[in-house]
Amino acid sequence: MGYSWSNAYFRIAPQDGTAATIRLSTAFAWCGGALKIDVTPEVEQIKRETIDRALLTETLGYRYKIAFTFAVGGSMADHAALAAILSALSRADADVYLSMDGSTERKVVLSSPGYGPIKPFNGKPFAGAEFTLTVETSPLEDSIAPIGSGVL
Repeated sequence: MGYSWSNAYFRIAPQDGTAATIRLSTAFAWCGGALKIDVTPEVEQIKRETIDRALLTETLGYRYKIAFTFAVGGSMADHAALAAILSALSRADADVYLSMDGSTERKVVLSSPGYGPIKPFNGKPFAGAEFTLTVETSPLEDSIAPIGSGVL
């Protein structure tokens, strides 16, 4: 059956209390959401080597890195949602949360490279473009969620 992240959204919570929710399926109406979502769970570990060269590891947790690729065309109006998410991720006075299943939220921060590259459709900017936004979760998770759960 596979898995689906059709209910994904970003929730922007600035300190002034005016929260906004950006649902990917409706905010990016031109293509119906993200074209592609790459999720990479990364383990955070402290590694040490003993005097007899044995390797010791202490696992601190897991962090998800999520790269979204969006296609924006036509009037380019969908890019306003992407600009709002990116702007919120860049502000010190706002927290940004991501939900992939429509209910479980995780705080996210802008990852490296973060935003880009911007690729015009077939090299033609007037037709539209693909944009990539990469975020990562914070704080660390204790375990990895099963992919079939759709949580993340």
